Amino acid sequence: IVGTALYQLNILVDTIFASFSSLVGPGAIAAIYYATRLIQFPLSIFGHSISNASLPTLTELAAEEKIHKFAEIVEFSLTNILFVMIPASLGLIVMSQPIIRLLFQRGEFTRYSTAITSTALAFYAIGLSSYAANKFLALCFNSLHDTITPVKISALALALNIILNTFFVIVLKTEIAGLAFASSLSSIASSVILYKILYKRIRLIDSKRIVSQFINMLLAGLIMVLVIFIVWQKLSVYKHHILSLVATICIGITVYILISLFLKIYQAIHIFKWMLRKK
Repeated sequence: IVGTALYQLNILVDTIFASFSSLVGPGAIAAIYYATRLIQFPLSIFGHSISNASLPTLTELAAEEKIHKFAEIVEFSLTNILFVMIPASLGLIVMSQPIIRLLFQRGEFTRYSTAITSTALAFYAIGLSSYAANKFLALCFNSLHDTITPVKISALALALNIILNTFFVIVLKTEIAGLAFASSLSSIASSVILYKILYKRIRLIDSKRIVSQFINMLLAGLIMVLVIFIVWQKLSVYKHHILSLVATICIGITVYILISLFLKIYQAIHIFKWMLRKK
């Protein structure tokens, strides 16, 4: 439980820091709550689902000592996670304010509430890929009958989060942005360390392929973000903001998949072939 609960533990630490309104400003606890609810949407539906679906296969392969196949599943699952989480992360960063405004801004949820919540959402979204990767990598160690390593790394990342929170909030006075950014940085550090340890044990994992796929996905995501920004600027002038937001998101997803196909990202090619079979 401890080894796979880094994200929740970081949020707990952030909430404790957020209770000091003199340091982070009023409304920080509520802002963190609403922001993390939105982060949980792609994380639970895609990130955790991929991890949970992979666990039985990884456990079976580890028991049968089929290390080569185990490495293939690790590579396949990680790239699947990145393929979904990278555009989700970039999209939430760019569209954080309109999303929060349309979903929550009414009644006691004022423009100030929207401002601090969208800031928290954007900085939490930076670590979205690593939140999902941490869950998956911890389960990889569990399938190898090693539950200690994820706990050690989680404890290290939690300590790093506390240090970064203190530095950003007290020294740099970045308020709620610092809290969310600290969680993202500590989560990224945790996922990198977990992967390096796993790679030392299973040298058959193709790290170069994962990195090259990550770069291509990031490039596709950045182009998607540029298109989203331009489209939203055009559509946001209309009164039907919900329809404009949905249209912008759909256009962004379409652009991401098309660019991914152009860059020959396996996941996009697989989705395209599946759609052709359905037709």
